[in-house]
Formats: sequence, C-alpha cells, structure tokens
Amino acid sequence: MKKRTKNIALFGLSANPVTDRGGHGEIVKALLAMEMTYDEVWVVPVYRHAFESKNNAMLLQPGSTSDKSSSEKERTKMPNFQQRCEMCEKQFSASAEEGMHIARVKVKRIELEATEWKRKVTGDADATIVGTFELLEYLRNVYDKEKEIDDEKRDVEYTFVMGRDAYDDLIAGKWIRGDEILKTTNIVVVPRITSKTPTMGTTATSAMIKEAKSVVFLENIPGLRDVSSTAIREAIKNGAKPSTIGELNPFVAEYIEENRLYE
Repeated sequence: MKKRTKNIALFGLSANPVTDRGGHGEIVKALLAMEMTYDEVWVVPVYRHAFESKNNAMLLQPGSTSDKSSSEKERTKMPNFQQRCEMCEKQFSASAEEGMHIARVKVKRIELEATEWKRKVTGDADATIVGTFELLEYLRNVYDKEKEIDDEKRDVEYTFVMGRDAYDDLIAGKWIRGDEILKTTNIVVVPRITSKTPTMGTTATSAMIKEAKSVVFLENIPGLRDVSSTAIREAIKNGAKPSTIGELNPFVAEYIEENRLYE
C-alpha cells in the first residue's frame, strides 16, 4: 500500500528578532490552521542573506569594522545565527503557545547544514550563501535520505512560504533558477501588510506563473499587522525594555534581555 505523503511548509525568516503578536507568530498559526494541508511547519532561520545589506543587519557585532560609516551600528549587539535559532525555539515552545499544536512546529538549522554540504560538494571552504533552489535540492537529495523524517519514512512534499515582495521578485525572474523553483515546488504567498493592492495583483500576466506547480495566496490572516523587526531593534537600542514590547513573545523578550541583544 502506498504511504501518504508528508507535507511540510518551510517558513524562512531572519528572526532578528522573531515576532509574535501581529507578526511571525500569526503567520505560523495560519499555516497550522491549514491542518489538512501541512503536517508540519518548519521555521527556518536564514543563515546568510543573498543581499549584503541584510547580512549586515544580522551579523554586525559590537566593535565590528565592517561598516565604519555607522558608529551606532558598531555599538549594537546583533544575535548570531545560533541565538536567532534559539529565539525561534523560545517563540514556538510548548509553554509559550499552549493549544497551538506546537508539536507540528519545528525550528530547523537546515540553512547552515546546507551551507556545510555546499562547502563539501564544491570544495569551496568559504561558501556561505545558499539560495532557495540549493536549499530545496539539499532537502530532497541529501536531507531526506540521510535523516529519518519519521518512523514511517514517508515521501515528503515541501511548500515554500514567502512574502509578497519575494514572490514578485520570483515571478519577475530575479531569483537564481526561479523558474525551476516554481515548476517543482508548491508556493504559499503571505500578503504585504503595508500595501493596499490585493495580493493577487499583478500575477496573472506572468509567463513564469503559467508553469508553476502550485501557488496559494494566504489571505486574511487573523491578527496579522505591520509588525517590523527593524522597528523593534531600534526601540531596544533607544532604551525600550524588551518585556514592554507587545509584539515580542515574553520568552523571547526575556532571552533578549538576558543576552543584552540590540543594545
């Protein structure tokens, strides 16, 4: 008898910091509510962004000289990859979100694992950027074969969750091997909160979308608001106590305070 396919939603985010009310937490809840669609939601913190400006926002540490033009940034303690993963684990722990079917949410360090795989395969010890296609290739050809997804060893179907801006870039041909991603991977698009244009807006005439495997627009997410991780970082840098910021999970706020992040 053919085994049922296991459906996994991949939710990539910088987690700098991960947000709760109105932000990342609401998106994960919406994905979990699609119980007949996804068996699990994998929260995937970004190891390195393809855009250097975003890397600076994630990686700059106190005393860094990578951006000498901004003394303020040099005094801001940014979390490393491990800390961003740990913040996600705090956010999606069972004690933090009771009744959220939290067992179906897993924080995965697969971008780092895929990077290490890329270094091994290419022989480039300095390789750091893993694109979406490379990540999916790693999951399908390496991860699924080397690690037991579950005891049944079911076939796995991955769905990639992305924001509307990223989706617009994808169908505009700005992603590396974006056409292959669309043809082989299910896509879920999260609406752009600050836009008055409907999420379905400009996709109908795209040549690429005609060959897409599946694209679902996740509209009307309850509680989703224009929550900004950048604004939260700025607020903390300017003296706000993390525990007073309503968009942060209390466990994440405590972690930020204990590690003196963003100060």
